[in-house]
Amino acid sequence: MKAIIQNGPGGPETLVTGEVDIPIPKEDEILVKVEYSALNRADVMQVSIRILYLIREKGLIPLLQEAHQSLDQNAQAMLLIISMNLMTTLIQTIAKLLHYFQEVVMDSNSIYTIFIFCHRFATVHKDSIMDLPKDFEFEKAAAIPEVWCTAFQILVQIAQVQKGDTVLIHAAAAGVGTSLIQLCKKYGATVIAVSSTDEKLQFCKELGADHLINYKINPDFSPSVLEFTNNKGADIILDPVSASNFLFNVNSIAMDGRWIIYGQMGGSIVDQFNLGLLMRKRVNLQFTTLRNRTYQYKGDLIKRLQSECFQDFENGSLKPIIDRVYGFSEVQEAHKYMESNESIGKILLRQDL
Repeated sequence: MKAIIQNGPGGPETLVTGEVDIPIPKEDEILVKVEYSALNRADVMQVSIRILYLIREKGLIPLLQEAHQSLDQNAQAMLLIISMNLMTTLIQTIAKLLHYFQEVVMDSNSIYTIFIFCHRFATVHKDSIMDLPKDFEFEKAAAIPEVWCTAFQILVQIAQVQKGDTVLIHAAAAGVGTSLIQLCKKYGATVIAVSSTDEKLQFCKELGADHLINYKINPDFSPSVLEFTNNKGADIILDPVSASNFLFNVNSIAMDGRWIIYGQMGGSIVDQFNLGLLMRKRVNLQFTTLRNRTYQYKGDLIKRLQSECFQDFENGSLKPIIDRVYGFSEVQEAHKYMESNESIGKILLRQDL
């Protein structure tokens, strides 16, 4: 079958059309026909040569083996027999990657392997099946699974948002961010949205954000947060940025605040940090991921999301936000657009191979 593959190191320009075998489902897996998928920040990072060098130099193959369960996050698909909205990853091949590492050519100057990206058929674990909301087409449904599962997980299950909480949302105009704003309003929380442009912030306001901060104009956003909260600080911080905002977040969080880090877009190393600053505020700092969770965890998360939110999707009070839709054949342009950081909401990929 036709697929988008990366057959050498580099950026989006290395993503080309190729031929791969149709995958054979293992026990507890289902073969699906892919109609749409969604592009995620992790997908863009996996294309990057930086990830390949990390794998080679830091000995991360055991971690990849541990993470091979992440095969079922994102592609929206149709069962061969029954039409359903299914979750599988845009990158179906951490397992395939392990196979190719046995044949990888490496020396001090080069590294070469093969990644498989968009394809017509994929396998998905049975516990990762998600219902299609009533009257949703595949395109609209494609903007739900990973971003809304991630948002629901960090806000509801981990941070345990309560009515009246003030929530500071970084990257508020991104796919997860736009989902978080809507979930905060559903559960009665006040939203402080942080983003890079006034256009993005205006969109956040239309979704329900109560306060807006342009971090390009105000890199240290903590004074604004304290002003908006009468010097109390944010009860919850939802943070995909990490290191570059760390001290500003420390100054922004309330006593007994819950701070959830779910990404490292701003780096992972904080130099000479005084942990006493967190202790004095009794901060609950948690780190989380979704892709390497167990199938049971992801299955339970999907069930709870469906139970608490699917009626809201169907009546329109919760809305998947779609920025652009590219064909699989346009995956280079899709990756470049995500790297530009100009998108609002999700970037989707449509099967056209």
